Amino acid sequence: MRLFIHVGPHKTGTSALQASLHKNHAALRQRGAWYLGWEATTNHTLLGHAFLHSDPAASALLNRYIDAAAAAGCDICIVSSESFSKHAFDPAPFLHAIGGLQATFIAYLRAPDDRLVSAFNQMVRHGRRVAPIEERGNYDPTYHSNLTKWAAADGHRLVLAPYDERQWPDGSILDDFLGMIGVDAIGLERSLGPFEANRSLPAGLTEVLRLANGLAMSEETRRSLSHGLEKLALSRPELFSKGSLLDRDARVALRRALRDSLDLWRPYYRAGFEEGFLISEDF
Repeated sequence: MRLFIHVGPHKTGTSALQASLHKNHAALRQRGAWYLGWEATTNHTLLGHAFLHSDPAASALLNRYIDAAAAAGCDICIVSSESFSKHAFDPAPFLHAIGGLQATFIAYLRAPDDRLVSAFNQMVRHGRRVAPIEERGNYDPTYHSNLTKWAAADGHRLVLAPYDERQWPDGSILDDFLGMIGVDAIGLERSLGPFEANRSLPAGLTEVLRLANGLAMSEETRRSLSHGLEKLALSRPELFSKGSLLDRDARVALRRALRDSLDLWRPYYRAGFEEGFLISEDF
């Protein structure tokens, strides 16, 4: 059994990839690859949270999933959750749970300014953000806290892939991921519903919703407003410029901070990884 753990991190196309893998469960099973969302979801966040919160049942839950892959005749088992790249995640119980299996941990690297904007957008859409993006707290553009734990996992392998459509086959993260693990992607379903990919709002609508989050409205009203803005953005994209919530100086500073850390990550780049998209200042 070959075990592939997609650890994210957050805001690197995880929702779209997970939805696509889950939607193609039957076809992937026929190709010897097992992926099935956990407990009526398209991902394994609940499983990841079991390890994150030291649930005594976590190991048994993971092994039940791996056993299901084996029972289906699959020699590839895929697990995917951003939980595995949370700051507090201790990999030791997870590594112990997989026993003698060799695991490949896969993470996508995204330009830090784009990743910050996407994370901010999601927090605004979920009603958790009123402060502007400039108040970004302890955001770490270097990915250190997320991924070093997997880089140090003895006997296992960390592979870093580019979150850059230009480096994906046909611009598809599904094709890119399956290509890395040796699974044929021909003929798979690629279409996703409007909200399966967790798409960001345009910058202007994000600011509208952020300001609205500070008003005294019910959660139902706020949720309706958020969904209405999402539908507007999808139905009339020509109304909104692509603009950025970060000014150029802020974007440059984030990319330079990551650039100074890339020596740590280069040994884990997958073959052909072109890093210019991470650090280019040509916006």
